[in-house]
Amino acid sequence: MSNIQSIPYPSYTTANRNLLVVDNGFIINNTDTNRLEIFKSPNWYSHINSNFEITLDPTGFNNPENVIVTYNKIDRTITLTGTIDAYWRGTKISTLVSGWTSVAHNIAVDNYYLYYNGTNFIWSNSVWKLDMLQIAFISKSLFACRETHGLMDWQTHLELHQTIGCYRTGGADFTSYVLNSTTATNRRPIISETTLKDEDLSTILPALTNGIYTTTFLSGVNTLNYTLNSAEIISLTGNNPNYNKFNGTNWVQTPMSSNAYAAIFVMAAPVTTDVDSQLYRFQFIQPQTQSITLSTIQSLTAASINYGETSFLVPEFNVVAKIIIRYTGGNWFIFSVAKLSGTTNTAVAIQGGFLSGVTTTGLALSGQGTASNPLTILQRDGFMDYNHSGTTQSYTSGDLQVLNDGTGIYTLKTYKPLGITELWNTTTNQFNFSDLALGDEIFIRTDGIVTTTSVNQVFGTKIRFDIGGTPYDLPLSQSYFKSVGSYQVSRTIQFYIGNTGTLNNPAQLLFNSDDAATLQLTGFYISVKRRVN
Repeated sequence: MSNIQSIPYPSYTTANRNLLVVDNGFIINNTDTNRLEIFKSPNWYSHINSNFEITLDPTGFNNPENVIVTYNKIDRTITLTGTIDAYWRGTKISTLVSGWTSVAHNIAVDNYYLYYNGTNFIWSNSVWKLDMLQIAFISKSLFACRETHGLMDWQTHLELHQTIGCYRTGGADFTSYVLNSTTATNRRPIISETTLKDEDLSTILPALTNGIYTTTFLSGVNTLNYTLNSAEIISLTGNNPNYNKFNGTNWVQTPMSSNAYAAIFVMAAPVTTDVDSQLYRFQFIQPQTQSITLSTIQSLTAASINYGETSFLVPEFNVVAKIIIRYTGGNWFIFSVAKLSGTTNTAVAIQGGFLSGVTTTGLALSGQGTASNPLTILQRDGFMDYNHSGTTQSYTSGDLQVLNDGTGIYTLKTYKPLGITELWNTTTNQFNFSDLALGDEIFIRTDGIVTTTSVNQVFGTKIRFDIGGTPYDLPLSQSYFKSVGSYQVSRTIQFYIGNTGTLNNPAQLLFNSDDAATLQLTGFYISVKRRVN
């Protein structure tokens, strides 16, 4: 036979298999002659199928990247199109062709796994074994993910699943947000086209550009919930972000505390091409803890996330970013965005010569470090001037709380310190330092007119801090006037925020004198020097 060649085969006197398929023929081990007989024929495949039973172990799709998977949420079916060439332990599955559609899975809301077991196509509520031909899985009857892996033996698939899982090979760049901005549109990032690889299977996720997000949170003991078409990347109560707190029994929605930080992790899923599933391709996971200490939140990793009832599916997804937010002054902003690399359980912030994910020390920078949105050094320090337009106050004895309505024509808040909403509460007539941070320095100048009623009269002012906590006083001034009259008085004080009582509790300006007097306040000038974290 001209299509048969013989070559010496001395190293294998006993063969494990009698047949080995090659690209353009097949090889038979002839144990009688201790030689390999190589057949080259254009009809080799049909010859083998008609004469031999192929029992090789590898199972999967020959061209997995070209298999298009679509989920019909209404019909509860999966459809395969594109290049379909699938094998079960080396045997081609002839019924799997482009246009193939599964039977419907059950109507009950649940997780479903579609696979081929060598005989039938099965919808199961139990996670498949890795020696099955996986096709797709459905999460809570909401969306589907691709599972059309390439040819491999089940031991290899198991090892890849347990040690590698899903990882990002391209994209997932976050743009169009502004750090430290409470403007709503500046808190709505765009995510570029992203390529995921679930072990050997690549999936390209379209860019997210519409400013509409899918968020996730836990409720009850471990129930995972999705919120679609959200205009924000986190659940809000007014302008206050909520974090997902476990109270010892259930997961509940809890408003963030003032000056607290929290981390939103962004998960990418290799979803199918249908519109319903695409809504879940990027999922913003609600923070599960908060802290006023930035380093505590910076230390969180994707491995710290509780995924609830879907924890066993974590290797099928990839966490691509970590967004740290801060709530302060009655509103919130994006503090930093870090692009992550690795698998979900090994994800780390990317370091390198690019700035697509920039974190800052403190509040000193805005922008993303890109050509279209370069980094900008922000003016951190600033001042606010509260001008009083109200009536005079009469003093008789004790400590008089000084009032300032802040409505005078010279009130100026244009140059307020970065991240500060207000420093004076015109309702309670108290200083409000809660938007500041430990270590920030404050300079206050008070201006007004004091009318005395006796000769050699002495009067003074002081600030009482930590009202509602452990109050303490700092003297602002003490003045002595020999004659009765009206006097223009301007006094200054400088101090720093050295403890949480001073930071979180209000302070009052108090006036006292050794005789009756009249006080006409002009206003306060309050300057802040912010500490760099």
